[in-house]
Amino acid sequence: LNKNKHVYCEKPMTKTIEEAQAVVDAWNKNSSMVMTVGVQSMADPTWLKANALIREGRIGHVAQAQTSYYRNSNVGQWRYYRLYQEMNPQTINWDMFLGHDFEVIKGQPLGPTAKDEPFDRAVFAQWRCYWPFGGGMFTDLFVHQTTHIITAMGVRYPGRVTAGGGLFLEYDGRNVPDVTCIVADYDEGCQLMVTATMINSYPIEEVIRGHLGTINLVDGGFQILKDDPSQQAGKPARLEKSVTPDETVEAKIEGYTREEWGNNFDTAALWGHFLDCIRSGKRETLCPPDLGAAAFTTVAMGVKSYREGKAFFWDKNGRKVTEADASWASRLEKRSKEHGKTHEIAGYHGDQAGSELVPPPYEKLA
Repeated sequence: LNKNKHVYCEKPMTKTIEEAQAVVDAWNKNSSMVMTVGVQSMADPTWLKANALIREGRIGHVAQAQTSYYRNSNVGQWRYYRLYQEMNPQTINWDMFLGHDFEVIKGQPLGPTAKDEPFDRAVFAQWRCYWPFGGGMFTDLFVHQTTHIITAMGVRYPGRVTAGGGLFLEYDGRNVPDVTCIVADYDEGCQLMVTATMINSYPIEEVIRGHLGTINLVDGGFQILKDDPSQQAGKPARLEKSVTPDETVEAKIEGYTREEWGNNFDTAALWGHFLDCIRSGKRETLCPPDLGAAAFTTVAMGVKSYREGKAFFWDKNGRKVTEADASWASRLEKRSKEHGKTHEIAGYHGDQAGSELVPPPYEKLA
C-alpha cells in the first residue's frame, strides 16, 4: 500500500493485532489504493442482506449470535499435509521460514530464531498446529466465520473477549487446542459465540438472535423466525423438530457458478469484485482491511484469553488490548439501575418496541 500497490491479502490479514492496525493506517493513508482480505465467504450477499433487515429492526435489538467450525479427523487436524524426507535443512531455508530477520512493527520479529525453534519438518509442513506460526482454529478457521457474522450483525470490534477450551484428544505434539469457544461481548449490547471442535463434526446452527426474532443463516440465504416477547417465560426451548420459518430470503453469488469455477467459485467471485474495484476506483471491497482487522482482532484476543487464562477489553481509543476488570458488569448494572436505554448496532432504525420492555402495571409498586 505504501508503495502504491493494490493488495489482495490472504486471511488472516496479519499475524498480530498491532500489525492489523498498521495495515489499516496504511490503507487510510493511501486513499487511492484498493485492498481486500481473502475471506471467500464475503462474496456471498447473504451477510449484507441480513444486515439490511437487522438495521430495519426486523428482529429487534440484536442480542446474540453464534457461529461454529466443526471438523473431525483420525490423523489429527492439519496433519493431512504430508511430510517428505526431502524436507530437510539442505532444501529449506529455515531462517527465512521462521521470519526472525523481518519486522512489520519495529522491535517485533515475525518469528523465533533457529536457536529457539530448531528445524522440524512437521512444523514446516503443518505449521497451523504450533503457536509461533499460527493460531490453530482461532486464526485459520474462526476468522472466516467471524468476518461474515459480524458483517451481518453490524458490529466490528468487541468490547470484551474471553475464551475457553483445551487440547483434549489430539496429543500428537501440537500445542493448539482441539476444542475451544470464544465469547465476544459488544458495546452495542450484544454477544457473539464462536465455537468449534476438531474432534467431532456435528455442527450448531448459525444464527443471529434479536428481541423480536431470529435470523437462521442457511445455504442460499437465510430464514427469519419471529419471536413474541409478550409470551410468558417457560421451559427452555429444544429443537426436537425443525422450526418452520416465517420468511425465507434467498441470496446467492451472481456471475460465478460452481459448475464453471468448481468449489472455489466464491474465491473467484471475491477476486472478480476486487479487480472491478480497482478498475472503478471503488475502495470498499467486499472484505476491506478495516473489517479484516476487526475480525482478526476478535480471534486474536481469543487466543490471548485462552493462553493467558484472562478476559480482555478492546481499548477503541488506544486501539489496543487491555486486561479486563469488573467494570464491564458494573457499568451495565448501573445502566439498568438508572433505567437507561439500549445501545444499538450502527445504522439501526427499528421501532423502539424491539428494544425495550413493557412492564406490567404492578411494577409501579417496585
